[in-house]
Amino acid sequence: MRLEPEDVRYLGSPMGWIVFRDLRDTEEEAVEILLVEAKTGKSGLNERQRRLRQAVQEGRVRVAWWTARLEREIDQEENRQGITFRVHVREYGERIGEGGTLRLNP
Repeated sequence: MRLEPEDVRYLGSPMGWIVFRDLRDTEEEAVEILLVEAKTGKSGLNERQRRLRQAVQEGRVRVAWWTARLEREIDQEENRQGITFRVHVREYGERIGEGGTLRLNP
């Protein structure tokens, strides 16, 4: 198996890396996503990693695209700007709901 360094992204936890094989290759249609964990010596997967491996093996993997929409609001009483983020969740291209709102004040 050949991995290109540009295809590898470090996660840290619960897995070490995620690899997007052939994503940069515009000639290749099939893209493969790998979750990679490196262990040394006699160490093994921890409980969270075993649960993740089981979810993948059982096919409990899906794609969801989250889009954050930025809206600016002005607090008229204090004349200060605040920022509101609304998160819209899309699964397989279909909107399935609004995930929540986060308001940040300066």
